[in-house]
Amino acid sequence: MASGLTQFSDINDLMPKFIAPARYFYEQGQVMKPLVTQYTLPDGNGNTYYILKFSRLIFARLDEGVPILHAQKINTDNALAIVPQEVGMQVLVSKRSNSFAKEDVLRAVGKITGNAMAIFEDQDLLGLFAGVTATKGGSGTMTVGHVLAARSFIAGNATEPAPRPWSAVVHEWQYHPVATNVIGLTSGGFATIPSPDGLAADTLKDFWIDTIGQVKVYHDNNITVGSPTTGCVFSKEAFVWLTFEGMTTNKTYDEDLRSHKINVIADYGYGMYQDVFACRLTTAAVEPDN
Repeated sequence: MASGLTQFSDINDLMPKFIAPARYFYEQGQVMKPLVTQYTLPDGNGNTYYILKFSRLIFARLDEGVPILHAQKINTDNALAIVPQEVGMQVLVSKRSNSFAKEDVLRAVGKITGNAMAIFEDQDLLGLFAGVTATKGGSGTMTVGHVLAARSFIAGNATEPAPRPWSAVVHEWQYHPVATNVIGLTSGGFATIPSPDGLAADTLKDFWIDTIGQVKVYHDNNITVGSPTTGCVFSKEAFVWLTFEGMTTNKTYDEDLRSHKINVIADYGYGMYQDVFACRLTTAAVEPDN
């Protein structure tokens, strides 16, 4: 046996080393899912989940002895229908590899498997940005003003103001000019020396503006860089995620392949609940040089 290798007689010895990091990086590796409203589809309720949409109700002043006029009907016909779909991947561990495998190999494979599923799900939710009607930005670089304008749109919408919390999800390259402008950089140098404390100093130290106008800012580099690149400012109620079955793993042995097959599966759906609760940020996103 080669030096440094540990022999395992059964893949069961290794599976916990695979599952734990796979689940951890699957649960921790996403930006979007914690920022949207989540539901669970119970067993036995069919394959479609209906999320009811209600129009905004309005109170009115009343006159004594006069019936209430303009009754507002609750219409349950307006609903978002979500049909979950199964997704997954398969990892092969050959019999020979299983016999001469180090524990950290399965940990590493578990990590990249969990990451792969997290990225896949994150990209599904990011794809909802393309369906958002309202847009702020343009062909130029992103500014703090774009975030504030998008925030004002969803917060001040006359049809139905978007409830808090609000989030902004943008690509790192979209965000870069926002931070450099706050710090006061010009062609890679300081236009003016930042004071030792305050927003400019904090941004220079961490390169991070946590909140803009009560909007929490997040970087998500799963956003596709294009011309322009699309981020979004949105309420937690704008998008929904429906879980039928979270990440599960199972294994079988294939005699023909002489390999253990590890299947990693999830079953979920997602959708836009309320268009006016979101506003796209379409701006340039160029790899920064300074």
